[in-house]
Amino acid sequence: MVRPARQRLPRKPLTIAQAWDKVESAAYSLGTGEYLGKKDSNRVSKAFFLLNHPPQSTSHRKYRLFLLRVNEKCGPQGVRLCAVALGHDHIRDMSNGHRDALLCKLGEMKHQPLIKNLSFPSGDTQVDGPLNEQLTKETQIIRSDDHESSPCSNSSRTTTPRPLLINNAEADRSIASIGESVNSESGCPLDDDYHIMENREIARIYPSVPDCYADQYFTTVSRLPQNDGQDDITNTQEIFEHASLAGIATVFSGLICGAIRTTLFQANGEKYSKASVTTVFPPWGGPVDCLLSLEVCESWVQPLAMALFSATVKWVGKTLHVGFERGTTLTVPNSEATLKGVENEAIAMVFGSEIQLAIKESRIRLRELEEGKLATECVSMIVTGKGAIVNLSLGL
Repeated sequence: MVRPARQRLPRKPLTIAQAWDKVESAAYSLGTGEYLGKKDSNRVSKAFFLLNHPPQSTSHRKYRLFLLRVNEKCGPQGVRLCAVALGHDHIRDMSNGHRDALLCKLGEMKHQPLIKNLSFPSGDTQVDGPLNEQLTKETQIIRSDDHESSPCSNSSRTTTPRPLLINNAEADRSIASIGESVNSESGCPLDDDYHIMENREIARIYPSVPDCYADQYFTTVSRLPQNDGQDDITNTQEIFEHASLAGIATVFSGLICGAIRTTLFQANGEKYSKASVTTVFPPWGGPVDCLLSLEVCESWVQPLAMALFSATVKWVGKTLHVGFERGTTLTVPNSEATLKGVENEAIAMVFGSEIQLAIKESRIRLRELEEGKLATECVSMIVTGKGAIVNLSLGL
């Protein structure tokens, strides 16, 4: 009797967390080993051969594009590490969102011993040819069908948001709400791709900064009484705008560090950059201690959506498509979409441990835990045609 051949189960694509675990494990093995094993050596040799010889198959072109970007961010050491840890098959099978999030994480860690370990065994070749030219060609081949258009209006208009809450069991921990966009003509000097909104009536959400650092890290400080004729401190809302880059570095340590939009200012003949970050301290006695809002660059929207919500976001014309892990897709025409509901591990990976702790201490999060909610709505992301706004509700 001939036994039927056992069929191999299909490989499940790696998530960003699973891929990063493999990278860390491989980094430890490479750092403690004196030489590469035969299997690892073959993977590294094939990776560098692929970098120097453009392939014909689509799957190998995807892998080559990934390696080119790793080399751009982390150098040959990063290429060796990813070749050993992941290889062609894992990279090929990963979704674009998880692959982009992995690249962001590698870029964030490029100066750490995990990547810059000179004790890694080597002996392979280097990348030939102009890197930027190779990247451009490969990107045009691989992602010609993935072009995202980001419509925006130059007219000055303000429409009243019309929130619509969508609950979907397929959307896992993500909740989407829809509202019409709010645009403004008011701008900021030397900012050629984004206009800072002034006289904001809607608070955007930010992390807490010690009082002694407020003037150092933020350039605009305003106090807005919540009721006419009352200027009591308990009824005053404080707003700090345009954080310094040094201030951002002291608060954040995760993927978000490279995602925050910066704006160029000029004063007394000198140019300097500020981060598009706004901190709001609402009136005393409310449920929220501190609101933090981060303006996110358009190129970082997809990696952050995947890292925080396991969702894909893509503009097709003037319609936003939001896809969730189990295959559900939300289509939002001519509007913004707000994603809410993030788990603890994702908060730490994207924002760092300080923000993770500040969210844990917020009264809103404490109430959520009492209700048994694992994913918190203290973190949300508004996806717009020009990028995104990440909002955080923090405790003091």
